[in-house]
Amino acid sequence: MSRAVALEFRHLASPFWQRFSDGVFGIASLTVTFFGGVCVGAILQGFALDNPAQGVPHYAGGAFNFITPFSIWTGIASCIAMTFSGVLFVRARFEKTEPLRQIAARWTAVVFWLAIIAVVITWIWSAANFDWARDKWFGPHFWIWGIFALLALICIEMVRRDTLKDKDFAAILWFNGAALILGFGMLITMFPWLVPGTWTIWNGATPQVSLITFTLTMGGFVPVMLMYNWYQIWVFRGRISKLVGYGH
Repeated sequence: MSRAVALEFRHLASPFWQRFSDGVFGIASLTVTFFGGVCVGAILQGFALDNPAQGVPHYAGGAFNFITPFSIWTGIASCIAMTFSGVLFVRARFEKTEPLRQIAARWTAVVFWLAIIAVVITWIWSAANFDWARDKWFGPHFWIWGIFALLALICIEMVRRDTLKDKDFAAILWFNGAALILGFGMLITMFPWLVPGTWTIWNGATPQVSLITFTLTMGGFVPVMLMYNWYQIWVFRGRISKLVGYGH
């Protein structure tokens, strides 16, 4: 809500309140990204659930159990990843002569290597902390995870090359490919756990609920989401300058 208000009313405000709106938008964006990453880390670590005879289990831990060194780190890593995504977006969105785009271009290499370091640290930490991850990554079928890693490395290298060549849209696509591969690889690593060590997909699924959820998602949400995003991409497909930006 803070981001929406700051974005909508910024152009109507005095210079002081414009700067205030910029700060609110930045802090709110950082907060959402950080705590989203913290939630991912907390889920990977698992959390206590009760075990009712019937029905869905409920959380049985404390209010701040989600705050751990690992979850804080995944929050930081999430901020780094989103910063890199934002840098690539600004590069692709603005004309190459725009100062904002030039600032983003200067930040690209630094944030790129920070993102690589974040991925490596998260992978090592996960392998050291979680038996369910270590057993799969270094088990008899380790070569499968090697394929995932190789595909991710190819995408990452293509991001680096395309940013150096100013192929900004291609760099975004390769970045999305790397993120998709890494995320999908972690989901497969977690399988069949929904909450590692506590709750499996088999425990959480019932035929009736699964069918309703699948039907609503695939029949309604996914098509609408794809059409809306494609429409937005098509409408705003060209590069812009500051003069044609919103509210200027």
